[in-house]
Amino acid sequence: MTPEHVSDLALLYEGSCCSARYCNMFEQPVCAEGQMYQSVCEFEERQCIEFKLFKNHISMDSSQEKCSCTAPCPTEWNPVCDKKGQTHANFCTFLNSKCYHKNQLNETLEVDYSGVCCEDMCSAGQTSLTVCDSEGKTHTDICSFYVAKCRQMRRGTGKKRLQIAGVGPCKPKNPLFRSFDYFVNRSVNYRQSKANRV
Repeated sequence: MTPEHVSDLALLYEGSCCSARYCNMFEQPVCAEGQMYQSVCEFEERQCIEFKLFKNHISMDSSQEKCSCTAPCPTEWNPVCDKKGQTHANFCTFLNSKCYHKNQLNETLEVDYSGVCCEDMCSAGQTSLTVCDSEGKTHTDICSFYVAKCRQMRRGTGKKRLQIAGVGPCKPKNPLFRSFDYFVNRSVNYRQSKANRV
């Protein structure tokens, strides 16, 4: 960092930073002093920050009405993907997250499909190979194609399974452009055959 940017930094608190420990997908939301947290890990991080900033100790209280819709969940792996693209370990953990989103964020959370979210299967931008799919959509990399194919299969949409139609961007389907391509290709072929005869 250059010296001129040091002035942009501000000390929040002294000591090591509060950070959430790894939390498994089966943890349920918890309540503390009128606030709902998505997991014990998130609560512990907030508890640490509250203490370092204000010397205030917050404690869990699951008897609050906000926490009444959360439940302990079985530790079975039967994943579902919500419409925000987040994978939940099972339907029970999804319902707990739905409760959290409704009570804390005033948002509605819905299941998109069963299984791990397609976005979790690969990282976009791993390869810059542009491909055209069988439905005429251009994908800037292979990963985005596989995510689209996965979604189509999980949601049961599309009459035919999505395939790679070619490498490079899709060609326009407009008949005018097809005619133009035909004449350009014919002109190139004519010039090549004429050059071969000479």
